[in-house]
Amino acid sequence: HCYSLVEEIAVALRKKLPDALFIAGGEHPTAAPREVLSGPMDVIVMGEGEETILELIKKTEAQEDWKGISGIGFLDGNGFFVKNQARLRTSAIDDFPWPDWDSWKIENYISRRQSTGINLGRTIPILGSRGCPYACTFCSNEGMWTRRYIMRDPVGLVDEMEHMAKTYQITDFAFMDSTFIVNRRKTLDFANELIARDINVTYQLPAGTRCEAFDEELAFALDKSGLRNFAFAPESGSTMILEAIKKQVDLDKLYEAVRIVLKTNMTIGCFIVIGFPEDTKQTLKETLKLVRKMAVLGVHDVTVSKFTPYPGSPYFKQLQEAGKINMDLTDFQNIIDFYDSSGKSYCDQLSSKQLYVEMLWLYINFYILSFVCRPMRLINNLWVYFTQGGTETTRYMRLFNELFRNRTRWKKGEVSKEHVLANSSTPKSNVSETSKITK
Repeated sequence: HCYSLVEEIAVALRKKLPDALFIAGGEHPTAAPREVLSGPMDVIVMGEGEETILELIKKTEAQEDWKGISGIGFLDGNGFFVKNQARLRTSAIDDFPWPDWDSWKIENYISRRQSTGINLGRTIPILGSRGCPYACTFCSNEGMWTRRYIMRDPVGLVDEMEHMAKTYQITDFAFMDSTFIVNRRKTLDFANELIARDINVTYQLPAGTRCEAFDEELAFALDKSGLRNFAFAPESGSTMILEAIKKQVDLDKLYEAVRIVLKTNMTIGCFIVIGFPEDTKQTLKETLKLVRKMAVLGVHDVTVSKFTPYPGSPYFKQLQEAGKINMDLTDFQNIIDFYDSSGKSYCDQLSSKQLYVEMLWLYINFYILSFVCRPMRLINNLWVYFTQGGTETTRYMRLFNELFRNRTRWKKGEVSKEHVLANSSTPKSNVSETSKITK
């Protein structure tokens, strides 16, 4: 969804560096390589990219032919798209070096709270696993990673967290995994390793996770280890829709996992998507029942968004074959219209406006029920926010912060300079650098 911005940057850079080799990789170029190559890019790295891009750069620097490398796509001399054989994913992800944050002005991101998830302090992104073993039809994961799920070694993962905490004074980690909690044993080992190290950090799972692995032992271990916020993602309350999207979620097990988590101090959300091609007014009524039940159970948050087809997903291919979507920038822009009334509807029986109304109705139902059932929760969340330096406990508190504080300050040209200066543990060199950029 950010590719149009990436392309703008690349076009500007091409003017400065006309002879450079421009490489794109990741989910979008892997899913739409021809379209990406029609712009300023010279070569696409498809799928898992560490080994591929390293070989590509070595051959480029040695002025050797790189066009036979596995895992890349490019246009030949006649303008025809060439897609080389896929590179096999590596199982040795623990051998990869940690991210080179020193080559970024990472303090500017940390101090401005530019991370996914809620604000729990000085946050940095991290990855604890790769891939997902499931095959949801709305997801592009399989084209990018295949269905092979690999979780990092718990000791090595905590080693990285400890290093980042000491080096950048990090107090919170945002795990950017597609779904972090799949392997119960390894997840429990990770939680216990964090508990044993006692490095005094929190973490969260902004992208959500599965519910199947949860039992009381795991939930309380995760709570004790510092997990503060995450969400389950049933997507729909309709069994017909769940079958259509191949979600493979048992709603009864989901409810049981929610009850277990709510015994802990962790805050939990629920991700809902409406407007799948098969959705009807009846399936949305079933989803409304799910949302209401989540509110009564005590789930802290709900996120309702309209379905949009990701390039590389089975739904995208299906809609493309049916002539309902084109591989052009206009349709790519529609992909990010999750929450407004103007975005395109891909649902056969419901218009975009109808979906927008249904989305608002789901939100209203959830939060009114939540506040009626637990009125003190909102008061407690506001108290934490105002007394603990803007700490957000839920996603709706993040929305509150964004709408009424952060966006206003950004529009005025203010950033989080005060936040950096007020943080006594922040290195003076980083404060100075941030202050210069602020000015």
